[in-house]
Amino acid sequence: MSDLFRTIPAVDTLLADSRVQDAALGLSAAETTHLIRLFLSEVRDKIKDRQAPLSEIEIIEGLLKYLAKSKRQKSQEVINATGVLLHTNLGRAPLPRAALERLFHLGSRYFNLELNLQTGARGSRYTTAAALFNLLNAEAAADLDTVIVNNNAAAVLVTLKSLAAGSEVIVSRGQLVEIGGGFRVPEVIATSGCILKEVGTTNRTRLADYERAITPETKAILLVHPSNYSIIGFTESAAREDLARLAQERGLILIEDIGSGAFKPFEEPLVPTALKHSDIVTYSGDKLLGGPQAGIISGKRKLIEIIKKEPLLRAVRIDKLSLFDDLDKFSFTADDARLGAA
Repeated sequence: MSDLFRTIPAVDTLLADSRVQDAALGLSAAETTHLIRLFLSEVRDKIKDRQAPLSEIEIIEGLLKYLAKSKRQKSQEVINATGVLLHTNLGRAPLPRAALERLFHLGSRYFNLELNLQTGARGSRYTTAAALFNLLNAEAAADLDTVIVNNNAAAVLVTLKSLAAGSEVIVSRGQLVEIGGGFRVPEVIATSGCILKEVGTTNRTRLADYERAITPETKAILLVHPSNYSIIGFTESAAREDLARLAQERGLILIEDIGSGAFKPFEEPLVPTALKHSDIVTYSGDKLLGGPQAGIISGKRKLIEIIKKEPLLRAVRIDKLSLFDDLDKFSFTADDARLGAA
């Protein structure tokens, strides 16, 4: 067997080869050495399988292709010609220069992330964010509060776990969606510790379906906006207003995931409109604001207080730079609270 491996060049020999050096431009010496060792390991496996040696030329040509492929897999600038502005696979929103300068300023200094400057005591990273989002939604509902996590899937997960773990959560079969990367609503519900109770059919779910599904074990109704597909034709769905009344009458929590959401009339659900009826609304901060990835949870203060005490919240909380960049997307005038131009 050892004779089969005689044609494999030593790592140092390959590092000294001018063709390899040209192919490795842009890679550090440590990266190049590591990649060569990985490639030679694959070469040995290939020789074992075929029980025949590879020539040195074959090995070097294979290594050059391997290095080129490895360089393509590194993060690099691309042109977005997909027609999708906030493309998940392309990093979503490019950050404007002003935001990057602000991030550099904050990131290179200490600042009052969780410090109350008036009292000197520990504060909350959510205070400023909550004030801004609550202002935007002030006309929709009173006694609001907001917390921000690292993405909308986490927002749904931590909301369900803190408010309904161990209890039934009712969801229409037409809203058991799958988002990018294979993540499905039923799996998020299961991970939260809640019990999924499906109602209706894919294309038609009535208010009566929700009513019949309620048991003493039911804690919440979950509405999910199908942002990446639509069902048309012979369809029917229960109105948010009717579900809000049902939830209030039966002592349930109405939770709504509106996806990206919007603050101005658009094709996406409006955050203020959802908050007029739903107890908790989750939405995607990066898609809404065009900033770093974030998930926003807005709703009744008493429920947000419960969410703030959930241990999982710390594990999925937004980091300091994403938090402040998202906040910098807002500008306010005396007459109108609106999204600022990025």
